[in-house]
Amino acid sequence: LFRQVKQHGCLLVVITDGTADFTNIPYLNQYVDLFVSPQTCNVTKVNGEAYSAVMKAYPSIPASSCVMIGDNPISDILRAREKGWKTIYIAPSSDESAADWTVPSVSELLSNSFV
Repeated sequence: LFRQVKQHGCLLVVITDGTADFTNIPYLNQYVDLFVSPQTCNVTKVNGEAYSAVMKAYPSIPASSCVMIGDNPISDILRAREKGWKTIYIAPSSDESAADWTVPSVSELLSNSFV
């Protein structure tokens, strides 16, 4: 997925509310342009501040050009949409969401042309 995103000329930002430190993983570092987490930026997805932090880091990119791919209907989908982002909801079951697109798995996402 990371390679495909970069081959399309896109910036890749990892946003998490978790405590894992992704900044020291060499495989990810070659693809990821920005890591946003409570540890790296002191912001969270839950209140939408993480999305604002990304927009602040890349002020020339309009929110409508950003896509959040996530599995949480509130912190990943709702909060990103509130900031003007497009959204792709990874929902293994038939969960309802206000996402722009819903797919049942990451493999299904990769088999389509969302990026």
